[in-house]
Amino acid sequence: MKPYTLTNREGERISPMTSTKTVFDKRGVDLDTLLIEQKQSGENALKEYAKKTEVARDLARKQDKLSTTTDLHITDDNIIGLTEKGGRKMFDEMFLEMAGKYGSIDYSHFENNVHKPYCLNELWLTYEEVKRSMMYPLRVVSNYMGEYYGNVNIRTNICYPHMWFTQINCQNFANGCEAEVLRFPPRFQPTGTAGMFVNCPNLKKVFGPIYPMRPTTLMFYGSSSHRLEYIELILRENIDLSQASRLTIECIEYLITNAVNTKTITITVHPNVYEKLTDTNNTEWYAQLTAAAAKNISFATI
Repeated sequence: MKPYTLTNREGERISPMTSTKTVFDKRGVDLDTLLIEQKQSGENALKEYAKKTEVARDLARKQDKLSTTTDLHITDDNIIGLTEKGGRKMFDEMFLEMAGKYGSIDYSHFENNVHKPYCLNELWLTYEEVKRSMMYPLRVVSNYMGEYYGNVNIRTNICYPHMWFTQINCQNFANGCEAEVLRFPPRFQPTGTAGMFVNCPNLKKVFGPIYPMRPTTLMFYGSSSHRLEYIELILRENIDLSQASRLTIECIEYLITNAVNTKTITITVHPNVYEKLTDTNNTEWYAQLTAAAAKNISFATI
C-alpha cells in the first residue's frame, strides 16, 4: 500500500508523518487478514452444509430401505421399531448365548405337528416352553439353595457353565419341579442332598456331574422317581435308586466308572434293574457287576 501523510483537522502534519492505508478491527486485526478469515469461514460453512445435506440424503435412503425389512418397521410417528420377527431374532440370540453348547435352534423341527424349534439339554421345546426355562436359570445365589426349583413349571433348565467349587446346601432343591431334564454345572458340590429330587415325577435325566459332599441315601427320598433313566453322580457313599425302574446301562456304567470311594458302596436299585444286572445271559448288563466289584461297589434291591 502507498504511504500517505497524516494531518489533523487544521491540515497540520502529525506524527508519524506517513503510514499505510490499513484498517484495524477492535482485536487489532488488519482488514486484509480479516477478509481472508471471513472467506475461509464461508468456505468451511459451505463444505459443512454440503456434508450435512449428503448425510441427510443418505439417512433418507436408508430409512426407505429399513422400512421394507422384515426385522424393522416404521411407526406412525416415524420411530423405527422391531417387528415380531425381529424381536424373535433377538430372543434367539439371547437363548443361544445363555444355553451355550447345550442349546440349538431348528425352525423346521416339529413333534406331533407341534412346532418345537428350540433344543435344550436334549429336549425340543416350544417358544413358550423355552421362555419359561430362561426365566429360571441355574446360578449360585448363596451357599443355601433349598427349594431353588421348588414347584417350578419347566421341562428343563438353563445352566450357566461356570466351574463351581462352593459347597452348597441343596436340601429339597427341586421339590415338586416339573422338569424332565435338569443340568448342573461341572463340579457342583451339594453338602445337603436330602430330598434334592423329591417329588419330581417327570424327571428322566440329571446331567452334571454332581459331587455330593454328604451321604446321598436320601437324595430321592419319598419321591416319585420311577421315570429316572440317567443321573451323573460322583459317588462316595451309598445311594438309594430303588424307585427308578428305568435306569439305563449307561447310567449304571457312569456311576461305577466315576465312583470315588475308600470303602464299599452299595447302590440300591429297582428289582427290574437288579434283574438285568444279575442275568448271566444278559452279558452287557452282567459285565457291570464285575466292573463294580473291582471298585468295591455292590448292588442291592428292595
